[in-house]
Amino acid sequence: MKSSRLVLAFLALTLAASAEETWPDAPAILAASFPHMATREIDLGKGVSITARFELTEKGNGGLTIPGYGLRVYDAHRDGITFKGYLLRCEWKDMNGDGYLDLVVSGTAQFWSEKDGRLELEKTISAVFHYVPAQKCFTRVTGSAEIYSWANRETASARLTSAEK
Repeated sequence: MKSSRLVLAFLALTLAASAEETWPDAPAILAASFPHMATREIDLGKGVSITARFELTEKGNGGLTIPGYGLRVYDAHRDGITFKGYLLRCEWKDMNGDGYLDLVVSGTAQFWSEKDGRLELEKTISAVFHYVPAQKCFTRVTGSAEIYSWANRETASARLTSAEK
């Protein structure tokens, strides 16, 4: 009972991410276990923040939702392809020097034989999503086909800076 309360308290907690951070991470997997969801406030810079959501399905797939996109970053369901270690590395860092954090996703896709279930091939995969301030969302710059993504109409929110308050 005590551990259940601890897990619920952890699930309700929204943490703030900082520059050059990796999220979702291993603790987020526990928090996002079906039917729950893990969330994280991420300060992109210049007064812009987003709420990133990480969810897992009962079958062992998982998605990260950010303004503009949803993308599969977790795959433990052996239906032909999985991700090595199941969770791809999701790094928040400024890739283009514009002062906003971007999302870089990387890892290894594992291709499994449908006949005998053995590992046939491993392939390095990655994707880069830049934050576009004019659109208040991310855009996919590059990406391996194995990192499945879909459109999301959510946008980022701006915080008042101390000069505007």
